[in-house]
Amino acid sequence: MKKDTRDVFHENHRNSFTNPMTGERSDTLEKLYAPFDHDFAIFLRKIIDSTPNKAPLEFEEKLEFMIGLCMLFWRVPAKDDRGRELLHTKGFKDGFIRISYKATGKPIEDKVLDQLARFSGMEGIYKMGISFAPFYKEEAMMNVLNWRFLYQDPGFFITGDNPILKREDLPDIKDILNEFIFPVSAGRLLICSKEFAGIKSLGEGFCLKVGIAIIEQAQRFVCARDAKYLQTVVDLHRQSREVLDRCGGRLLDFLYRKDSTEEMAE
Repeated sequence: MKKDTRDVFHENHRNSFTNPMTGERSDTLEKLYAPFDHDFAIFLRKIIDSTPNKAPLEFEEKLEFMIGLCMLFWRVPAKDDRGRELLHTKGFKDGFIRISYKATGKPIEDKVLDQLARFSGMEGIYKMGISFAPFYKEEAMMNVLNWRFLYQDPGFFITGDNPILKREDLPDIKDILNEFIFPVSAGRLLICSKEFAGIKSLGEGFCLKVGIAIIEQAQRFVCARDAKYLQTVVDLHRQSREVLDRCGGRLLDFLYRKDSTEEMAE
């Protein structure tokens, strides 16, 4: 059965919260995201419309696109538990998130910070805040130099509710996008990894593995432009259960197996 993407991907009040003072619902977070979402959409279109002959984004554009990727990484429901854990363990004491009194410049007391952490909507606001973490570490920003846009036409990449594939959860959230794979569209893939230096196109075997990894990481749903192809990948995901279990959730290890790189280049 076909459905409109708005019926599947949309979740009401995802970026809103109830004001504890008035009891009214606020869409402040949605308004904060709006300009970033606008720019992210423009860069997505540039990548989708690009060809292998020229890099779709300049260096500065990659940094702006990286902001959108970081926000996408944290704002999906799959990252709610991790964001909540960070809020209540590290909170506002990290090296780049600090709250101080305006008059004195002194840090706010831990008791007040704990109260802020329990404020309705703070989990969403906090996840947006930590999206900027990589920009407080020069090495993390310079990883855009390792980005490669790989092409497959016609494309059959699939996506899901948790679409950025990473090797593992890093203890330093400034490094969350040091190495990742992100299907931008059915025929465009963004890879940040030195593993694929020199590769300009993708083999069908590797594309299938990306789809399997997307299904493995998804919590609610996956989607594709072709229903038969999606069913094929779903079946392959079931058949790959033993290999995926051995990888223990390290999906890039699954993709970087020797046969993966051999399947890539034409």
